[in-house]
Amino acid sequence: MSPSMPWHPQLWSKELWRFLRGHWWHLLLAVPMAVVVTTVHELAHAAMAKGFGAEIGHIWVLPGQGTWGHMSYTLAAPNPSAHFWVSLAPGLLGLFLGLLGLVLSLRSWGPRAGSVLFVWGIVVPLLEPMYALVHWLMGAENDGFGAFGEPSWIGAACTLAYGGVVVFLGWEAHGSIFGERALSPVPFGVLVLAVGGVMSLV
Repeated sequence: MSPSMPWHPQLWSKELWRFLRGHWWHLLLAVPMAVVVTTVHELAHAAMAKGFGAEIGHIWVLPGQGTWGHMSYTLAAPNPSAHFWVSLAPGLLGLFLGLLGLVLSLRSWGPRAGSVLFVWGIVVPLLEPMYALVHWLMGAENDGFGAFGEPSWIGAACTLAYGGVVVFLGWEAHGSIFGERALSPVPFGVLVLAVGGVMSLV
């Protein structure tokens, strides 16, 4: 195999390393942003519950007892439809914010601002529903379980389809924001697999 081929490991690994080196500082934001994302997540649950007339018991936004955060609510009467939409609320909000970020990605952005938009305005919001679905399929009693019940083959197919959409949208936004600094397909694919692996373990 010729070293000049774009899929040669020496080439795409250097390209990926250059990209990661330019965005390492997001690790410094990981902890505070995890709290921000969890807060938005739980507030989305609470807002939807309020919309169904529920009384909010408590909201907790710090990790503990196997969860990133949690909230409780009490409905005046049993309402499976309300429970379904309350469970889905953070995922729907994440999808909306991610799509809004995609629209904003069509504008011109500087390196730092573009990086923030890509990571925290597009990737993280779009991955939040994916995170819940993946862990639901792995047996977690999370929002996916609250909305859809036990995991199923249909749920797995829908999760895979949504993952494909997220990868495609991420690729389009990535190219739009970073232009000549964007990754080529192979290192971008490696990055996607790495993120997917981390997401399934956390």
